[in-house]
Amino acid sequence: MSLITLEHVRLTGLRMPHLLCAFLLSCLMSSCVTTTTGGFNVEASEEQALEDYIQLAIAYYDTNDLTSARRHVNNALNIDNRSSEAFTMLALIIQREGDLDLAEENFQRAITLDRNNSRARNNYAVLLFSMQRYGDAYEQLERVSVDANYEGRSFAFENQDFDGAKDVYQQYLTTVDFYNIPHTPRALLAGIQIEGHFQNTELVDNFSLILSTLYQDSPEYETYQRISDAN
Repeated sequence: MSLITLEHVRLTGLRMPHLLCAFLLSCLMSSCVTTTTGGFNVEASEEQALEDYIQLAIAYYDTNDLTSARRHVNNALNIDNRSSEAFTMLALIIQREGDLDLAEENFQRAITLDRNNSRARNNYAVLLFSMQRYGDAYEQLERVSVDANYEGRSFAFENQDFDGAKDVYQQYLTTVDFYNIPHTPRALLAGIQIEGHFQNTELVDNFSLILSTLYQDSPEYETYQRISDAN
């Protein structure tokens, strides 16, 4: 499967302009930053301070200033060490630094803290794709694709790189046919979504029939039903 790039979805729903945004945010925040400590004063809302630090981290991350980005993430975590969004941002920074195992740990922590954090799941899927763990990545994208409240939901399937996904899926079908291996629910759901993208209605109908006939009790069938209802 062709690997998708982090740049395509790295901050879906969180993007900001470049360093100028960091400067403007710093100016806007000047009324609640002390000159002696560099931190937020007692009048500032901790919730707002947390959000401001995360947004600053995003701005610096966008300019590849990872040192500054990490500093602001650490500031955010000093305010709330259970912030799912802060750990998502930290994972992205660490991923760009090249420590994929540690990045995965932080994505998992972000998801553990907020299992409805589709932004974390979406970016975690990007990491998993880069590690060629396609099944795990697809599982995360499944969760994102059925989250109607996630503003980046429409990108969940784009992130799967349909052209590359179709090539790999065709290889899978060839192997399954050659060895006469039964389809798994996950593979059937993947086929429905991939072939549906290319409007191959015959294959979609075939996979849908098998899934609904053999695997009605599976989570994949429930996902299939939700996607069908949403469409």
